[in-house]
Formats: sequence, structure tokens, C-alpha cells
Amino acid sequence: MALPSVSSSISRLTPPSPLLSHNHTLSLLDFIATHGTSKRIARKSLSYSHSSSLLPIRTFRHLGSSHSSSSIKARLHLPRAASAVDSSDAPPQHQPKVANLDDIISERGACGVGFVANLENKASHKIIQDALTALSCMEHRGGCGADNDSGDGSGLMTSIPWDLFDNWANEQGIPSFDKLHAGVGMVFLPKDDGHIKEAKEVISSIFRQEGLEVLGWRTVPVKASVVGINAKKTMPNIEQEID
Repeated sequence: MALPSVSSSISRLTPPSPLLSHNHTLSLLDFIATHGTSKRIARKSLSYSHSSSLLPIRTFRHLGSSHSSSSIKARLHLPRAASAVDSSDAPPQHQPKVANLDDIISERGACGVGFVANLENKASHKIIQDALTALSCMEHRGGCGADNDSGDGSGLMTSIPWDLFDNWANEQGIPSFDKLHAGVGMVFLPKDDGHIKEAKEVISSIFRQEGLEVLGWRTVPVKASVVGINAKKTMPNIEQEID
């Protein structure tokens, strides 16, 4: 997917608003970013004002790695549009905040989430392709096992692709599904065939108790060759239950 330039992206994402009005300025100072292999830290000072949605970087200087453990702080000045008084007289919650960037640099929180959508609400495989591209850029937000291939889990959530399931139903001799009243469940089943049968019976029984009927089980195609050695040891059989 072709991406617009940074400046055009920001200009569209920051339309005229009270926060960026002519009498207010948004400043971001001392942004710290770690460079992977060089083990050095770059400090940038950025400033945005009413005259432009994107201004040049004011400063850019490299600091030695010895500074990474120092008490580096940044001041984020976010004026409130509703406040017409001087910042020194503003309430505490509106005063400039001081952030300890040592904490930000050492942050190791996992889980990254992205969203891809068609603004005209049109389904297409291109959305899946774009989402997979985005997902491949989030490796740094997940964990990895010693085999270097077993991750801690990732995936896509989409609307139900009813055309795909209708094609499958046609191949199985099953009538097309009622999209307004049917549902799809992703089920992880045991590896042993006997246990699979038993698990399906339990699931079907619970559905009947809830007044639902299992219409079919679809085996989910998988590419096991890309699964890590450790993950493959406990990889379940994955099937989709349609009710």
C-alpha cells in the first residue's frame, strides 16, 4: 500500500483545532530513541506551531551510551485550548509535565495493536495483505522462544468471510449459511483422533443445551513448516465450528 509523505500524513491528521490554533503551540522536547546496533542515544527536539503542521527538527545530537542510565528528563508542554491564562497560573493538571525518559527507554511492555479498514466498508483480500504486512512489523512487540521461531502469539481479527464459508459449504453439500443468524467458532482440539471426537461431542452437547445446532466442522489449513520446534510440540488441531 502506497503511503503518503510524513508531512502530508500529519497535515491530514492535524486539521485546524483548538489545540493547534493560532494562539497555542504544541512542543515536544528531548525525545529519546535507542539505535539498535550502535547502542547510542539520539536526542531530538521537535516543535509544532500554528504556522505549519510539521516544522524541521531543531536539534539532533548523539550521546554516548554512558548517558543512557543518566537521569534524563523531558518536558512536554501541552497548553489547553480552554485556558486563556498564563501557564504559571494554570491549575496543576494543566501545568507542563516532566517525564523521566529513563523509564520510557527501559519500557519492555508487549502487545502491539494495529487497525486496517476500508473507509467505504468494502471487503477485499487487500485488507488482509496490508494487515499481515503491518503484523510483520510488530515483531519487536512480542516474545520469542529459544528456537527463535516460537512466538508468544499473534494474529488477525476480521469480520466473518461468509463467501469463503459458503464456498466450503457448497463443497460439503451444505446449504449456504444465514449470515444474520449463523456464527463461527475457532476451536483448538487435541491431537489424538479419539480425543478429538470426544471433545467435539462435548462441544456439540453444550451448544444443544443453549438451543444451537452445530452445522459443520471446517478443518483450518495450516502451514506447519513455519512453526517453531517448541511450539510444534504442543500445536493443536484447529477447526472452525459453524452453528
